Amino acid sequence: MLAIQTKFIDASNFKPARMQAKCDLKTIYVPYDFAVDNKENHQAACLALCDAMGWKPGPSGNYDGPLVGGYFGNACFWVWSTTRITTKGEKK
Repeated sequence: MLAIQTKFIDASNFKPARMQAKCDLKTIYVPYDFAVDNKENHQAACLALCDAMGWKPGPSGNYDGPLVGGYFGNACFWVWSTTRITTKGEKK
């Protein structure tokens, strides 16, 4: 299974604030959009990487199922889920 990592890269003297999205095959950077929240920036970076890799959703595409993301440290990790994950006590 391939995972995507997204994280915020702060502005430097030479480059503006940006989001990094990477997997084992490619790394891209997209501008940070201050008009939306952090979660939406992570989602946009993830989808931009999917687009850059030519990955298309749906049964006829490269992946089927929703992208599920979660934070670990200062990064967010994304995987495709084809089954619903439930927590203890939650009804399926």
